[in-house]
Amino acid sequence: MRVSVIIAAKNEAERIGSCLDSVLSQTYKDYGVIVVDDGSTDDTPRIVKSYEEKSHGKVRIVSSPSRGPGYARNIGVESSSGDILAFIDGDDEIDSEYLEKVMRNFEDPMVAGVFVRMVFRSPMTWGRVQDAWKEFRSRKEITRFPTVIRRSIFMEVKGYDGRLVIGEDYDFFMKVKRYVEENGLKLCTEDRAIIYCVSEGSPSKIFKHGIWFGENLVQTLKHDPSYGSPIFLWSLFNAILLPILLFLFLPPLQILIMIYLSLYLIIWIAILTKAVLLRGVKSPVCYVLLTPILQLWIGLGITIGIAISVIRSGGEFKSKKETM
Repeated sequence: MRVSVIIAAKNEAERIGSCLDSVLSQTYKDYGVIVVDDGSTDDTPRIVKSYEEKSHGKVRIVSSPSRGPGYARNIGVESSSGDILAFIDGDDEIDSEYLEKVMRNFEDPMVAGVFVRMVFRSPMTWGRVQDAWKEFRSRKEITRFPTVIRRSIFMEVKGYDGRLVIGEDYDFFMKVKRYVEENGLKLCTEDRAIIYCVSEGSPSKIFKHGIWFGENLVQTLKHDPSYGSPIFLWSLFNAILLPILLFLFLPPLQILIMIYLSLYLIIWIAILTKAVLLRGVKSPVCYVLLTPILQLWIGLGITIGIAISVIRSGGEFKSKKETM
């Protein structure tokens, strides 16, 4: 069976080369690569085109009008021909036997898709703190959603919702899950196939990403409140800490402030204890202990991003995107 590797990339000039090198090193040879440039303003297109020229047809680049990863992946699938679709991000890498290992699962015609293993390996301190958070917020060391899927299933569920920039993978997974359950199919886990993930490493990049996330979270809140609301409430819970600390010594607010700080402390102690004792987090404890600070910073960025989006839309949650 032929595999189409779909890579959605936007402004990934620093990592897209390593990503493509990892894909082109596969032991499984019957595959092609579609890189969808989602409106990059850096050297991403130029770098991908250089791989296009030297890969003898293995790599192709197509363009998307900067509408988010879901929309871009849909375009990538339209431009591909493989029986199996393997999705990875432009800043990730895969091990050399990744495709060979996942493809064994599709020898069973009842397998619709495959979850794989994630390994976080950010080089900078705050990136490693993010890695620790991503590691212990998941119950298993596997991708939250299947990353490899049959084309026929993708077409049946009509792909990704092109309106969503945040939560598009969750929305897609829920459609796949329903289809699988209704048709007696199954999803498998291949923990020998590894995706290597890298998080943003500097406070400024993390904060900017938080603002971007918040601006696009508004559409997700409108589309699926059950998914978007917990993210928003968690971000707001963390974002409030900074102004609370600034007003800590105002007598009229001291009781409310102390209640909030006590609740904040209790929740984080519970999360960290559960993470370290019950989930066996592999990240060093120092990175785990720094996660509340990182979440405060991210929460502030997301809250600001939501506020910006609401102000721009005149106080209403309006969709700016069309369905793919």
